[in-house]
Amino acid sequence: IITVSDDSAADLTTLIPDIAPKVRVVPNGGAEIVEQAVGALPSRITTPFLFCVANRKPHKNLAVAVRALARLRTQHPTLTLVVAGEHFPPWQDTLTIARELGVADAITEVGVVDDATLRALYGACAVFLAPSYREGFGLPVIEAIACGAPVVAADLPWARAVG
Repeated sequence: IITVSDDSAADLTTLIPDIAPKVRVVPNGGAEIVEQAVGALPSRITTPFLFCVANRKPHKNLAVAVRALARLRTQHPTLTLVVAGEHFPPWQDTLTIARELGVADAITEVGVVDDATLRALYGACAVFLAPSYREGFGLPVIEAIACGAPVVAADLPWARAVG
């Protein structure tokens, strides 16, 4: 039996003492990032920026982040979008949308970064965006919240549960 805290484990074993040997506490993930040292922002990053941590697969819905950038740049012309994570071929479709909207030059890809750099990016971003259609858990949302970043996420069950 898996539960997320010692308190909930104690409650469960108080109610059903026989399950005590079967109970395991597995804390919600993500807060560990705040225990990491804060690294430096990559040199090519300028503020203010929107931030996404996502592989470049279609279900991550990064086209929404690109469209948000395009809309926001009308009032915030220096705003950029920084994307961290693995690169996959479908990303080219999103870059095509960015070119069509005139914001391709305002997107910076940093690839996979270490925890110290990731923490710096979460801490410096204007907003963390999580537009994914589906997630197994949504760890970047937890990490962003733990680092104090404002989060805008898809209004879907995965994001409501994590948020």
